[in-house]
Amino acid sequence: MRSLRTEGSPPGAAGFTLLELAVVLALLGAILLTAIPRLSIFEEAAFRSDARKVAALIRQLDDSSASEKSWYRLKFDIGGRSFEAEKSLDGAVFAKLEGMPGRVNLGRTTGITGLVQSGSSQKTGAAFVFFEPGAGAEPFSISLESGGKSCTISYNPYSGKVKII
Repeated sequence: MRSLRTEGSPPGAAGFTLLELAVVLALLGAILLTAIPRLSIFEEAAFRSDARKVAALIRQLDDSSASEKSWYRLKFDIGGRSFEAEKSLDGAVFAKLEGMPGRVNLGRTTGITGLVQSGSSQKTGAAFVFFEPGAGAEPFSISLESGGKSCTISYNPYSGKVKII
């Protein structure tokens, strides 16, 4: 192969060709692309971000039910990876939200592991939490897990606070 030489370099000076540099950069890029998502620091940050997104959605539903005098339903599949909020004007027929984000998709490593509501625990299947105008929802907590780490998001209707524990 011919090597690139700059003016003033001695004849016979060896260097890398553009093709060799491109191959090395492509290999380094492929290695980094597979290694970075597996780093635990990034997984932990993504897990904390997922928990904050769910907590923000719960706060938003609590505030909106009181201010808009509407019913909201938070639905999710335990073992799944998403939360979806729906709205109703009469408490009977629910429809997807318009004008505000009503869905939270969790990261690929984060899963919903359980719900505790009204003293009972649910570990499988679909679950619903209802927010009523002026009353909020019953106290509940949702458990999330990712890579051996877990957290609980608890909602207290009396104070309106949502905590990530």
